[in-house]
Amino acid sequence: PCHLQQAMNMYKRVEADRGESKSGEVQNMTIRELNATVEHLLGRVWAYQNYHDDRTAKPMSLGEAAAYLEDRIRAVQLDLANAVGEDGRGSSSVRSSEEWALVRLFQARLVRYNVLMHHLLSDLPVQTFDRSHCYMALKTALLAYFEAWDADPSPHQFSETGIREEEAHVCDEMEAYWMLLHVSSVVLS
Repeated sequence: PCHLQQAMNMYKRVEADRGESKSGEVQNMTIRELNATVEHLLGRVWAYQNYHDDRTAKPMSLGEAAAYLEDRIRAVQLDLANAVGEDGRGSSSVRSSEEWALVRLFQARLVRYNVLMHHLLSDLPVQTFDRSHCYMALKTALLAYFEAWDADPSPHQFSETGIREEEAHVCDEMEAYWMLLHVSSVVLS
């Protein structure tokens, strides 16, 4: 079972860079545990801007919530990269098409979160909100989404019936975000 509060608390930027917990032991969370952690982070912490179990506690500012989530989501992304292998094809613990679909939906949710975060925080001063972190997080989530398609060994992508309609819509949405991200980087450079 996944202990969400423990998973959230163990992630810090320094430990995320090493892939270790505070105790120094390497953490190996499953895809489902990582997904549950992100569900909790976005569905509870981001939605209520509060990481305590007490919903009556004073909420964090939007910038504080974003900074808190940025560290934890970055660490989850690193754990996910370890779970699927560096290039998506390495020593992957992801075995089934259902798990690859979960990875894609997981990444799509992170893409949407990053787009929303960038929009909501874009008016803040640079000292409060570093847009380059948001850009890199969005790019990382998009690349991981497309790598999950490439790494999925099942032929479901091009079956007689095609991919499920829901996944096709999500794929179209992610491709649109990718194009907008590319255009914005060209315009800004």
